[in-house]
Amino acid sequence: MAAVAVLGLARTALHRNGARLVQAAVMTTAQRSVAHFTFVPEPEPAQYGPTQKMNLFQSITSALDNVLAKDPTAVIFGEDVAFGGVFRCTVGLRDKYGKL
Repeated sequence: MAAVAVLGLARTALHRNGARLVQAAVMTTAQRSVAHFTFVPEPEPAQYGPTQKMNLFQSITSALDNVLAKDPTAVIFGEDVAFGGVFRCTVGLRDKYGKL
């Protein structure tokens, strides 16, 4: 909504006083969007071991892999899970852990 208001202000300024006020309005908007703080990320906790970046599907595959490795009674069943499922989250798990 603020962008719409700024555009309306810039359009009005262009009609009344020329391009000079439009430029001033745009510069004011750009100055306002600058953050007034510096982001400092928290340090990674060492108690969980090394970490790596993953997308959602990779993290689901990793979680399934961890559970299948630790629990011999765990199974995955559903439609097309042998081929990776709809989102390909079970690709390679059948080859690694075998068929029931």
